[in-house]
Amino acid sequence: MKRFLVLGAALALFASCSDDDKATTVNMDELVGKAWYPAAVNANGETELYDGHVQCGSLLREDSVEFNTDGTVTEIDVTGCNGSNPISDTYTSDYNVSGRKITIAIDENTTTVWTVKSLTETQLVVSYLGDYDGDDDEETITVTYTSVQ
Repeated sequence: MKRFLVLGAALALFASCSDDDKATTVNMDELVGKAWYPAAVNANGETELYDGHVQCGSLLREDSVEFNTDGTVTEIDVTGCNGSNPISDTYTSDYNVSGRKITIAIDENTTTVWTVKSLTETQLVVSYLGDYDGDDDEETITVTYTSVQ
């Protein structure tokens, strides 16, 4: 479930662009080269704080997403601890940016498209279509990420 929150729901459909989407582009200097940590998810009109934190000994480990300069995005999904060592899954996918849209190739047959709602040095807010609650109906999911610099 966390992978879908971080990279978007599988089989997400491309949302139509408004004139506002075309007029604004993503500032790649703000997006690339830093770890983005999911902080909150909004779906079906309800906002939930994201609980992707694992305490491993004295270290707090968090799920994260990082957009790399080589056109790949790396997701780290922390699943637990082995003593004080975190256990995590790492996924790498290709991405590209066009205007305010970030298209992520989850696998050969599945892409998701994020619309960047806002982007600053320390906060990224994106939305995408997905099945958040497992009822086979797509809804708009908005995720707020933070980055510590």
